[in-house]
Amino acid sequence: MRLSRLVPAVAAGALFAATVGPAAGAAPAPTGVGSTAGTLTVLGLDAGGLLSLDLLADRGDANTNPAIGQPSAAAELAALVVESAAAGVSQTVPVVSTSSTGEKSTASQALTPIDNPVVSGSLLPIDLSALVGADGAVSELSGGLADLDILSGILAVSGTTLDLSSNAAPTNANGARGLSVDAVTVLDLESLLSGLGIPLTSLPLDTVLDLVNGLGLLGELNTAFETLGLPALAPEDLSVEAIGALIDEAGALETAAAVIDEGGDGVCESEASTVITTVGTTLGLPAETSCDAIATEVETLIESIPAVSTLLGDTLEAVLDVLDGAALLSVDGITVSVVTKATDQVATSVADVTAALEGLQVGPLAIPSVDLTATVAQLTAVLDQIESTLGGILGGIDPSLADLIDIGLFEEETSVTQSSGATVADAAFTALRVDVLPNVAELQSLITDLAQLESIGDLLADAGIDLPAGPLDELTALLDGVPTAGLIPVLGGVLPLSEGVGVRVASLSQRSTFAPVASTATPVPALPNTGSNDGMMLLFGAVAVVGALGARRWMRTER
Repeated sequence: MRLSRLVPAVAAGALFAATVGPAAGAAPAPTGVGSTAGTLTVLGLDAGGLLSLDLLADRGDANTNPAIGQPSAAAELAALVVESAAAGVSQTVPVVSTSSTGEKSTASQALTPIDNPVVSGSLLPIDLSALVGADGAVSELSGGLADLDILSGILAVSGTTLDLSSNAAPTNANGARGLSVDAVTVLDLESLLSGLGIPLTSLPLDTVLDLVNGLGLLGELNTAFETLGLPALAPEDLSVEAIGALIDEAGALETAAAVIDEGGDGVCESEASTVITTVGTTLGLPAETSCDAIATEVETLIESIPAVSTLLGDTLEAVLDVLDGAALLSVDGITVSVVTKATDQVATSVADVTAALEGLQVGPLAIPSVDLTATVAQLTAVLDQIESTLGGILGGIDPSLADLIDIGLFEEETSVTQSSGATVADAAFTALRVDVLPNVAELQSLITDLAQLESIGDLLADAGIDLPAGPLDELTALLDGVPTAGLIPVLGGVLPLSEGVGVRVASLSQRSTFAPVASTATPVPALPNTGSNDGMMLLFGAVAVVGALGARRWMRTER
């Protein structure tokens, strides 16, 4: 059953109701002053010099601590910040923000379409509010995302909702940030390979067929074969030789049909009968089957088989079509909630994270739901499964790609401490981390080696069929002629993803501080901005992405 998209809202609402105080009557007597600030980024991407992107990056805060400033509340959301100097793209879907030092202030943004060479889709309406009153300072935000495709499907996100609140109340400071996502495609096979300079059409046919098998797509391929009049193949039969045999069989039928058409009714009494009976053997018909019976069988079969001159091209196109849009890694149903509450005592304060993934699909491997109640051993086993499956699929293309991808799952930090007389509750969480870390020298060598082999693209060209458009053709065209420092020149352009890709899905953080009135209110460092048009970045993991990319590239260069 799909995880409820109301979980973040319920968590935020319950916390707010429990901590603000009575709904009616006088506000509770202040026992202290506090502040709370939080950030959330649904998806962050760093592709080196090619692209940086923050999707639905929020910041909200509330404060009643005079050491920090006058009582205030604010909420801000940068729906999308995308920067690609190489591709000439710099777009910020206007930042929506509101703030207050007194009466309620609101802001909103309507449904917003997005369409540029690296990102396309639409954002749902966004609503924000801020208020400072007798019950404290409060800011709230709600919004979402319909669908978004990034880099032609390398990443895709759909069905996202946000519910966020920050509250500095007389007796505590608390905040809640929650989100739910229906589905995320983290790595699309075809787009990823194209970005690394090894598109599917550059691979030998046997390698492409191994990918079909490795991704568990043989059933779809057999469905396509059925429309071509070809029999289904078993997994162990999926090979260049098996496809060649199917085509040869179709060719034999076509030859026999031509003989029958030319010989007419007397074909079985002529020397042409040898051709007919030979085809009967090919079809596996009993040896005693008469020539006339075989001729009838051939005439029936040939009606469902196209001319051999087009069959090869149709077959190769069917293989590529099956891999079109195939995901290496996708996630279904993400629900995350981060809650912090700071009171005048550590014992009654809270820093808590709840999270669950309804399921992960890694090629043919389906991993059932995972949540934060899982033990370290269980999470480690899931990560081992994911990385082993991905390594097997990509290593089938070339061993140098077996460790191309590094995965992190449910990376969490929580604490409740005392600092300068104030209670500080901190929580930070990232649901999924994916780092694609290519080795430039190995990629160059692989591209050179593949150029010496007959590829599926060569076979299509021999059949007189134009190569299909690549998923990153538009972006590659934009990169043509730009400085290629750090990128691999290829065919007059560059490899868009040669600097690697770091992806963070569902990164949230919240800090709440509260100090008793009797003590000196001391500022506690607030959380840094993330995701806005003035430099908001991923709070949780951006430095790790850059470090991982640089360290990985240095270590592998040193080998």
